[in-house]
Amino acid sequence: MTTTASSDFLVSGYLNSVQYKWARHCVAELIRTIRPDAVTLVDSFGFSDYQLNSALGRYDGNVYETLIEWASREPLNRGGDVVDGYEEEILPLVCKGRGSAADFEKSAKL
Repeated sequence: MTTTASSDFLVSGYLNSVQYKWARHCVAELIRTIRPDAVTLVDSFGFSDYQLNSALGRYDGNVYETLIEWASREPLNRGGDVVDGYEEEILPLVCKGRGSAADFEKSAKL
């Protein structure tokens, strides 16, 4: 159970703290039980990678190669221009504590 879900259950009075702890324990136990068969179970639903629009869990195992390929085909990643304000607003936040923005951009190139 996520923190958001738990707070909703507790605030609404649907569960008390003892019931929530018990439910959380049960969910953790079920996850441990299901985990070894999770991929097979989800694959049994028959959703293709295309339908899921996800490279994670690919049938061929090429997760990272596929993510890079998909990112390179994304229209926003073509042409080299970045969104307005990137240099002034976003890049300094990304580089905070990592040296200069120029150093970061050199190391971030694929």
